[in-house]
Amino acid sequence: MRLADFYTNIKTQFISDGITVIFRQPTTDDSLPLVQVGVHTDSDASTKFGPELNEVEQQIDVWTENVSVIEFEEYVRQVKLSLSKCVRWQSLTVQTMIDESIGRDLRRALFLMTITI
Repeated sequence: MRLADFYTNIKTQFISDGITVIFRQPTTDDSLPLVQVGVHTDSDASTKFGPELNEVEQQIDVWTENVSVIEFEEYVRQVKLSLSKCVRWQSLTVQTMIDESIGRDLRRALFLMTITI
């Protein structure tokens, strides 16, 4: 699998599951909730299975506003379920927080996923 295939699979699955996804920095014009697929970092994990094997660390942010904690946690669960339909990860961590940096009470979940492509 190429990294481009990984992104295409995520986009197709999220759209199929009714989840708004963007591949750029969100702006104030974007409607929430949404999922932002951000930057990644590559590392040479191993050449044991061939020269194309690379470990990729991918950050995925979930942004919501004006939702209860229960609604937020359910949306995070839906995103995780959608991801599980299109990609196998080696590790996945999720950190949730409240982000008030722009003067609004946003709920944010930061997914950090490691995959091998």
